[in-house]
Amino acid sequence: MARTITIVTNERAAHELDDLAERALTPTAILLAFAGLAGAVSYLPGSVFRWQPCALLAAVALVAIAGLCLRRQAVAGIVTLAVGQLLIAVPAGKLLPGSMSLVICLAIACSAALPWSAAPLVTAIGGSVLTFATDRLLQPQPYVAVAVLFYLMVGTALFFSCRASRLTLRWSWRRHTEALKLAEELRDRQGQLNRTIKALDLAYRLLQRTNHELAEARAEADEARQVKERFTANISHELRTPLNLILGFSEMMYVSPQVYGEVNWTKPLRRDVARIYEASRHLAQLVDDVLDLTRVQGEHMPLRKEWCDLTELATEAV
Repeated sequence: MARTITIVTNERAAHELDDLAERALTPTAILLAFAGLAGAVSYLPGSVFRWQPCALLAAVALVAIAGLCLRRQAVAGIVTLAVGQLLIAVPAGKLLPGSMSLVICLAIACSAALPWSAAPLVTAIGGSVLTFATDRLLQPQPYVAVAVLFYLMVGTALFFSCRASRLTLRWSWRRHTEALKLAEELRDRQGQLNRTIKALDLAYRLLQRTNHELAEARAEADEARQVKERFTANISHELRTPLNLILGFSEMMYVSPQVYGEVNWTKPLRRDVARIYEASRHLAQLVDDVLDLTRVQGEHMPLRKEWCDLTELATEAV
């Protein structure tokens, strides 16, 4: 992701530098074209026609127009301006020896708009070479050493100035890249935070649903407990009373039959009474077990106090 951001930022930086070069090229070319045409018109035939400066100024205007036509390709347009001015400097040195320095200075100034910091210095060196060549081969130039030193000073000054500007731009783009990277990381963290919030919201909804189900289960448990309590009450009041009567009368018939006077207790009758007595005792024990189980589940099992042998109890525990 960081590499993608860097590539996009570098492309955008190159585009912005081209835009800056175009912004510098357009007014410079228009100014040179206007000045060249105005100067050429001022030297048109009159009482005294001076064709040399008219031709040079017209050439400067044509080079400026050519650079203006290439404003969509800013680097090519600026190179056209600088190289064209250097080429014009040669005939200028031949026709008007004093104008060569001015044309070379224009070329150095135009090259400062290029995206390379060393362009003004390279142009100054090229202008110096042309000045020496023109002085030696075509036409002696006045103050050649001073002119060359001036070119180099101007080129060096523009070199350091452009270098500082490029470093500032690089620093700005680096900070811009870091800001984009931080923004992308912040966007990722925001996405993670949104997903976490969504997960927490889902967990909260599930918790609410679980609490609702727990409340319903608790209500059902309370209802079941109430049903058990009603069942226990029914067993205690509606079943134990007749069962105790049956158990009491059957026990009396089985254990103490003489209380009934002169009743003929035959063996089959005594056997049936014994079965009724045993069955009623068994049923009473089952009812007691059910009641005890209900009390255990209700967590209110009653305690029954009775005497016991501690020695026997300890032996059973061990």
